[in-house]
Amino acid sequence: MSKGESLLTIFSKGQEFLTELKKSDQLAKEIMTENAELKLQVIGLQTQLANKNNFVEPSKLEEENRQLKLEEENQQLQQNIRRLERHSSSIEAEKRIFIQRYIEIEKQNEALTNLYVASYQLHSTLESQKVVNTIGEIIINLIGAEEFAIFTLNDDATELIFMGGELGNRYSKKRIPIGKDIEGQVALNKMPYRSAEDNNLISIPLEISLAAKPDAEPVNELVGVISIYKLLAHKKNFTVLDYELLNLLAGHAATALLSARLYQGTERKLRTIEGFMSLLRHSS
Repeated sequence: MSKGESLLTIFSKGQEFLTELKKSDQLAKEIMTENAELKLQVIGLQTQLANKNNFVEPSKLEEENRQLKLEEENQQLQQNIRRLERHSSSIEAEKRIFIQRYIEIEKQNEALTNLYVASYQLHSTLESQKVVNTIGEIIINLIGAEEFAIFTLNDDATELIFMGGELGNRYSKKRIPIGKDIEGQVALNKMPYRSAEDNNLISIPLEISLAAKPDAEPVNELVGVISIYKLLAHKKNFTVLDYELLNLLAGHAATALLSARLYQGTERKLRTIEGFMSLLRHSS
């Protein structure tokens, strides 16, 4: 599923929950109205029972039959009231669930919107350090990370180079060979790592799909690795939304980092050519 389809799916779910919530409110109102009507009927029957002596004195058998009938109707109405009250409680519980899920969807929409806006900042520069700084801001503000590191793959694809992050008192190697440590293993296997012992630890590869030719199959090329070592104090562990945001961030970050690297490489080559041409002009 593409990033756009993921956003549309979550927005459509929000609309579905709103529709169900409105239906739940309407049903609850109908139940409360019916409940009130039944209670009025019970009061009427009880009044009839209390004032039975005011009727024209019937025969003893008729009076007993009337009283039995009223009592049966009263019991039936009481049962209906209890049934509706149980149903009303069930509707209220379901309504609370819908409200909670709606709040969760709203949080997802807000986070995805913020990421969408942040991605524009991410792609608005071709300077590697600015790209790294923007990635760091997204990790802090949207994921809630306190300690993290951002690595990029070197030109020879033999090691990861530390580009930036917030490490606190944690020591991080500036260069990690491919296949070594957690980050090196993630780069080698191109698979995310989640610690079974530490809920705060996760490492994900930054990949981009590239095709050598227009008609060739795209291949996922590694650009770098992001590792999160510690979350902010108010977060105990990663949520499902955090994983979704990290997956989306990985794609945007890989594209932005690769674009910056290619641009800077082109700039260096251009300056070299300009210097060479200037040297030729001065020597002729």
